[in-house]
Amino acid sequence: MSEKLKYWTDDLESGNPVIDQQHRKLVKWTEYLKTADHVPPEEIQKVLDFIQGFIHTHFTDEEIFLIDIEYPGSQEHTELHSAIRNRFVAVKKQAAELMDPKQVNDLIYSVFHSYVSHIRDCDMKYNEYYKAHGAHKN
Repeated sequence: MSEKLKYWTDDLESGNPVIDQQHRKLVKWTEYLKTADHVPPEEIQKVLDFIQGFIHTHFTDEEIFLIDIEYPGSQEHTELHSAIRNRFVAVKKQAAELMDPKQVNDLIYSVFHSYVSHIRDCDMKYNEYYKAHGAHKN
């Protein structure tokens, strides 16, 4: 499990330092969970508990940012966040029930992979809007 993730690149910067720092931290935790040779189940659950709270905080910060920049797609983006929160809770519960560490790792990794895809596919849309319309407001 020594594969290094190569998801974070500077072109994923939103222009909001708080949001960017949160995104980088999430990618770092993904790398930790994916590259650790063996993470005990109780540690995985502690990390997932922490990340669940972190995701809640991050999504709230991001949604406030979208309102502040008057992003026209903010409602749809908020709905995507809700779906991601729900999926994360389901995966966290499933991870607690699985016995095979590789299955747990793959399950968790799939959630974080989809989150990074969310940054690339969805957050970059508001990034472009912010650069064109909102950067001068903050």
